[in-house]
Amino acid sequence: MRVLFSHYRPVIASLALAGMGLGLVLAWQSASGDWTQQGRIGTFQIRSEIPLGEIRGQELLRQIAQLRNEVESTLGVRGPGRPIQVNLFQTRERYQAFLQPRVPIAANRTAVFVESPDMGQIYVCYHPEFESDLRHESTHAVLHESVPEIPLWLDEGLAEYFELPANDRSRHNPYLVELRGQIEREWAPDLRRLENLVRVDDLRRADYRECWGWAHFLLHGPEPVQQQLHEFLNTLESGVPAGCLSDRLRALMPDMDVQLINHLRNW
Repeated sequence: MRVLFSHYRPVIASLALAGMGLGLVLAWQSASGDWTQQGRIGTFQIRSEIPLGEIRGQELLRQIAQLRNEVESTLGVRGPGRPIQVNLFQTRERYQAFLQPRVPIAANRTAVFVESPDMGQIYVCYHPEFESDLRHESTHAVLHESVPEIPLWLDEGLAEYFELPANDRSRHNPYLVELRGQIEREWAPDLRRLENLVRVDDLRRADYRECWGWAHFLLHGPEPVQQQLHEFLNTLESGVPAGCLSDRLRALMPDMDVQLINHLRNW
């Protein structure tokens, strides 16, 4: 079992999507079974303690259904499309009570992705930034189907990128403003340092921010940089050791740190 966490970060989502061609089916359970509603949307299996039915939630689930295609088409990877189970908890306390005996190290977070051989499992509790958590952990789940050995920094950087709605991803992540402020204070990026971080608990907020910055550069920077990302992921996807992406980038552009800073400053 592999566990990946989101940040310490709900909208009450709606499952009324059958008319949108997304193949959603609802099933009701008794309250004693914890889940008041169950459904399926694309490859995502939804189990929720929350009474579902708001328009805002319909849009959220539409985004989740599209997320697999967005991640795979953007990155040039393709997973087998295995089920991803999403478990939505009404309160932080109920989330913690459920996870404590099962994944105790995850109970102090607001969301977690647990990787297992047959399906990815996402656990999320209701709180003000619930939507970001759900998109973040769903990105992990989709990525790990095709690239299970993706480095931690890239895994988290991409999840941070895709956690916003599609129209906001490239220009409206708060990290962009924060990094520009860091640049004015003579911030020095260090991808090699990020590559040496192997445990999620080692990541600080500043590390997530820098991971996002490198991911943004890889996705929106010069065409040769984007190509290096695709080649790196395709190598990992094939099961061949890929080395460090920093070595590939440094060979392509020895001043890659300056290139990153200029990219973020001018984007």
